[in-house]
Amino acid sequence: VALWPVRDPETSLLMKAFYTGMRDGLSKAVALQAAQQHVRDLTITEVIAYCESIRPSAEASHLAIARSIAELRVRASDVAGAVRDYEEILRQLSPTALGRAGLATFLATLKDVPPGTFTPDYGRRPFDMPICWAPFTLVGDWH
Repeated sequence: VALWPVRDPETSLLMKAFYTGMRDGLSKAVALQAAQQHVRDLTITEVIAYCESIRPSAEASHLAIARSIAELRVRASDVAGAVRDYEEILRQLSPTALGRAGLATFLATLKDVPPGTFTPDYGRRPFDMPICWAPFTLVGDWH
């Protein structure tokens, strides 16, 4: 269980690593610890690659995955890449979609950033803060 709400990318990555560890013979406690360390140590490049790998099989959440990728590009300081991604997301959203106006406002803000202001760094670890991986705990028989 999670002790507080955690976003979908972190949760998906942690659960995948947790169940892989259990499949490989780790105890639940050791598998959870390994999964938490795995999520903590992922780079933006690795997280985007994972998101891209699940996008074809997740049609219902295609836009949510696209938005996660765009947010990761922002975290990597890749303004141009994030602008491209957010423009594509806006093209796919209906004019009355919830959150569309806020997304359009954010995109306009990104477009105002002068080129060359930031140097993209996809080696950053977007989930290194405990808030991203620490809320997961075992309840019941943790052996």
